Amino acid sequence: MKIEIDHSSGRSGYYSQWKVGRIIDHVGARKRRSNIASVQGLEAENPKRVILGAGNANSIDDLMCGKFQRDRLSVVRQINDVSEDQLIVLPQDYRIGGWDAQRSISYDQKTVVRLDSMATKKQLLEYKAEQDENNDKFRSGFSFSEMVQWDMTPERMLAAAAASIKNDDAERTRSCYAWKSPSDNGLRVVSLLRAIEGLEIRLIQDFASWKILPAILETRGGKKAEQKLRHINGYMKFFEADKFLDKLDVNELDMIEKMSRPHDSRRGWHMDVPSRGDRNERHEIKISNMPISKYQADGMFDMKHCYSLVVTDHGDTEQRYREGRRRSPRWQDAPSKQDVFYTANAIAALHSVRKIHRNRPAGWRCGNLPIAMPKESFVEYADALRYQTVILDKKGRSNKWSLRSLNKSEIEDWLWSAVQLYGASETMTTIPGALNPRGVTRMIKMYEGRQRVNAL
Repeated sequence: MKIEIDHSSGRSGYYSQWKVGRIIDHVGARKRRSNIASVQGLEAENPKRVILGAGNANSIDDLMCGKFQRDRLSVVRQINDVSEDQLIVLPQDYRIGGWDAQRSISYDQKTVVRLDSMATKKQLLEYKAEQDENNDKFRSGFSFSEMVQWDMTPERMLAAAAASIKNDDAERTRSCYAWKSPSDNGLRVVSLLRAIEGLEIRLIQDFASWKILPAILETRGGKKAEQKLRHINGYMKFFEADKFLDKLDVNELDMIEKMSRPHDSRRGWHMDVPSRGDRNERHEIKISNMPISKYQADGMFDMKHCYSLVVTDHGDTEQRYREGRRRSPRWQDAPSKQDVFYTANAIAALHSVRKIHRNRPAGWRCGNLPIAMPKESFVEYADALRYQTVILDKKGRSNKWSLRSLNKSEIEDWLWSAVQLYGASETMTTIPGALNPRGVTRMIKMYEGRQRVNAL
């Protein structure tokens, strides 16, 4: 997440993905008559500054003429190792637009990585040890008894899903991971890009609370306020937050708030989350089946609610749009009403509820969520896609080429390519304690002009 510190424009660019002109300007290409001319000029001046996203290509002209070979996993390695002053240029072959994008977000069977498929379950180590005796042990879908018997926690199933696609066709398009809820016929759908965006919203909320709450707590007094103040001050010292908080344009409007007391044995929550676009816009998030239980509850209880988790984002049209695109299981004309797509704001709300229960208040605890949390290296890879990658595009029948930044479907596709190559353990986790706290905070990279601010 790259933040431009420009007090004249305020917070408007904090969450925005860079357009092609901003990407080219950031790598230092000279402005010419077109974006392609600027990149070709940069390539002529210093070929090492331009990374061609294909095999056997020697120039951007080769990409436009089709003189290359598709080699996605090799390009993933290049993107993963890219430096700050390099630009990645992808050929038009990797474009996902029009009907291809429509198909990928409608949970096409070919683009979805299923956590509850037989191929995924057969990656479990326990199954491999017994597979000679249990060749038909699994069926697709989750059942409560099966989840407990084989310890199908989100962390294990995400790792198994990544292992199940390792040897698949590297050029295959992927759009999300999903599973069928054990409590209904609907899919629960998670986008890796939205998982990253949701963690960014939560991170900005933390920075806002560090900046706003100390002054408020000092005026309140009392043991509870003093305890919270010590907690915040400990975080600020650990991250050396005094070096960068003053530079950030954050306030109370960036904070995630509870809208009411939890209900349904603390499994139901109503949260208020700021928009990624306009901080004055709010998202009302309704959560049910949150995996929260008393200490003595068994693992089956946690997993039962974990995979049945329902989150409704009343402020986002994307959720309504995507949830209505898959047909019901019986191939009826009506879309499946049980589908749940977790938006970035919904994921931020889930992280907030999880954090509230970090210290297990009043004898309650929160099980791990089926939401991937990116590790630092994976966020850097995603940033390279969002802020340093452009793709060639030729519209219609004209021979006029242009450059554009990647759309969200294309970024998601390349994120899955990294998961296929490196595996889940190197890219993500569902266990908060497995993340390096400093690594999470370093998700934000601040710039003044083209210069990196040495905040952390």
